[in-house]
Amino acid sequence: MNNNDNAAGCAGRLANLILSLSSTLKNIDLEHKRELERLSLSTLEGDFAAVIMATLDKRHQQRREPYVRHLEELQERARQDALVKAWNDRSAMLAVAE
Repeated sequence: MNNNDNAAGCAGRLANLILSLSSTLKNIDLEHKRELERLSLSTLEGDFAAVIMATLDKRHQQRREPYVRHLEELQERARQDALVKAWNDRSAMLAVAE
């Protein structure tokens, strides 16, 4: 396996991780939306409903936070990998031209 194959494999795994995390976040968001819809259909009113909504929102953010952080790290790594690949490709083209 050469460096290009290895880099392509890493990029593919990175892309799969990004897609998986994005899907997990989407599922967390859909579940939160359903919880809010259930709350809006309930007979709860006033301050009690507001407290429950605030609790649901806080829990939603807490559940999302580690996935968002990991996703941002992976996206930054993908950007860095793309820059390195572009630089290496440019260097290889310049070497051929010499």
